[in-house]
Amino acid sequence: DGGVFAFGDAEYLGGLANRQLYRPIIDLLSSSDGSGYLLVGADGAVYAYGNARFRGSLANNEISSNAIVAAEQTRDGAGYWLVSQRGKVFTFGNATHFGQMTAHELAPVGAFAVSRNDSGYWMVTTGAPEVPQNSGDGRRIIFSHQLHRVWLVEDGGSVAGTFFVSGRANKPKPGAYQVFSKSRHTIAGHDDIRMEYMVRFTWGVEQAIGFHNIPIDGFGEAMQSEAQLGSYRSEGCVRLRDDQAAILFNWAKVGTDVVVVD
Repeated sequence: DGGVFAFGDAEYLGGLANRQLYRPIIDLLSSSDGSGYLLVGADGAVYAYGNARFRGSLANNEISSNAIVAAEQTRDGAGYWLVSQRGKVFTFGNATHFGQMTAHELAPVGAFAVSRNDSGYWMVTTGAPEVPQNSGDGRRIIFSHQLHRVWLVEDGGSVAGTFFVSGRANKPKPGAYQVFSKSRHTIAGHDDIRMEYMVRFTWGVEQAIGFHNIPIDGFGEAMQSEAQLGSYRSEGCVRLRDDQAAILFNWAKVGTDVVVVD
């Protein structure tokens, strides 16, 4: 919740306890003399305390929201790096961008470290996250807003597949739903947007919300890249890579439970 607890000669300079946060705090970066620190949120928000300097953030940017899993500061404290679970690197201040990668959905980035002279960095991948707690039981699809990910869970609890997705921040709301219709091919109903493997499970204001592949616009262009899966890109539905959308389409039946978690 952003609470800061100081021990030994470390000084408490402020925190975010009892403040409602959009996403949890994932890191603390201390200034070189210990007289300040930055709190970094999973949505890329940065909060400065003491003599720590705020040099920019990704707060209120729904594209990167909750993709951040690691942060590091330059040796002189004049810049910092934020790193997403897919390996995208965001730089602020005098931090240098040396490159990035597109992590596989089964091996997202789990750790990040900077070389001693700030002239390079390492990323370490980890295993795919476990099925979220309190996400129902039985055969179901789970969609996590925070992790930009879906799981296909069999009745016995085994995972048939887990994939990065692109949805919309806070839509649909967390809760229990059911698949009520499927279409191999469909249209958005505006701007000649087309998509495949549509699996509908709830309603927006005017249209159904479901899982489908990355849509094609009226000019025949994909509306996002596969590398951008794992970040917010959609207006409401949940987008998957083409082959993974086909897997979900074939796996899900009308009546299959869908659990949306934060």
